Amino acid sequence: MLNKKISLLRVTVFSIILIIFFITVNGLRKAEFESKNTLKSVVGNSLFKIQDNFKLIQASQMELTLEVIEQFNEKLLVIKAYADTVDLALSPNRLLNPIVKNMLAILRSIETSYTINLKFTEDDNIKYQALLEHIKTLLPLITKVYYDPASIEGAETTLKINNKDSLILYNDELSQYVSELD
Repeated sequence: MLNKKISLLRVTVFSIILIIFFITVNGLRKAEFESKNTLKSVVGNSLFKIQDNFKLIQASQMELTLEVIEQFNEKLLVIKAYADTVDLALSPNRLLNPIVKNMLAILRSIETSYTINLKFTEDDNIKYQALLEHIKTLLPLITKVYYDPASIEGAETTLKINNKDSLILYNDELSQYVSELD
């Protein structure tokens, strides 16, 4: 588990270094245009990875087991690393990171319950299903907030956050759910 955390930390540090590198290298000529495009690329790649990992979690709606919890935890830690990159690049208020932390808290709650009960309870299954529903709700919000609605293909990221309040409201509701666990 420590090696996985170290790997995720490396991904985060690498992403941050990439952002800093691309921003500073392009600073001499064509700074504004090139920096924006580079930042858009880094943000776009990070958002793609976030959505891709969430979709993998969604697609693997298997029976609740320790292995499933471990897989979800790993994917959420990867998502957290990419969310850190997006938040660092675009949002002084850190929009995505708190959401992922809340989802990790749901997983910890399920793990703690399993440790105490030596089995998954009906409440654990409800939390698991709730987590999947939260992910289902989040995916279109990411598109709404981080992508240019005028984009022909709908896949062009924007450096201006749209509909930020919808993501804040989503996280408030998720935080409320997490606060009521256990």
